[in-house]
Amino acid sequence: MPPVLGAPVPTYPPLEVPSQVAQAKANNPFTNKRSILSLCRFVPEVLEVLNDIIGLSSAVNTAMHEGKATIHPGAMDELIVNLQHKLLQSPVEAYGDLNNASRYASLLYLKTLLRSSDLRWISVRLATKLEQAVRFMVPYGYPMPLLCWICYMGMFGSIPGAEQWKWFGNTLITWYTSRRGRQPDWPAIKEELMQIAWIPAVHNESARTQWQLVENIIILGEQVPPAGYFSDTLIIHE
Repeated sequence: MPPVLGAPVPTYPPLEVPSQVAQAKANNPFTNKRSILSLCRFVPEVLEVLNDIIGLSSAVNTAMHEGKATIHPGAMDELIVNLQHKLLQSPVEAYGDLNNASRYASLLYLKTLLRSSDLRWISVRLATKLEQAVRFMVPYGYPMPLLCWICYMGMFGSIPGAEQWKWFGNTLITWYTSRRGRQPDWPAIKEELMQIAWIPAVHNESARTQWQLVENIIILGEQVPPAGYFSDTLIIHE
């Protein structure tokens, strides 16, 4: 049995992630995202990581919006590794229902911050674990933005057009239609996603492409993604 690794030791000045109080004072639009999470029954360990991910996304989004290199790449990498470590070391109470789904969705989200190409966001193994966790979820009572975000992380981690990818897309459509009373479109989906951890400059283009595939393959019934959408040589089965 391999040895259990301890928490990573920082080698760079820690990345300053905006606190909940600081965000509230600054009237930061990311503050409401924490309020959405408070509506769910998360174990403390999972809730802490989700709040840290939201804070990290806020810091990165602010730096990109202002065009300033205010985040040290080494500090950001170490923060992400620490968050991954916390998610993988979560207590047994986190291995059920929404907590488990949020753990795997968060791991997939963190991968989008480490890889420059959405083709390298694909992680079939993580997406499979997320699918298994979502199948045990009873979505009623959970905020729609979080449910959309979880499904989208599943699509990011799946091979476009594959059965697993279709399952996440169909689940997203079913949950949204039953909750909102209408079929979703891209502006509506984007509005939901923006209410959880999200960096528009990083995620919007890829997310919109994913939604175009959902419309073409799932809603209109086409059989395969458009030619050239992805290359087999870039698909990573992690």
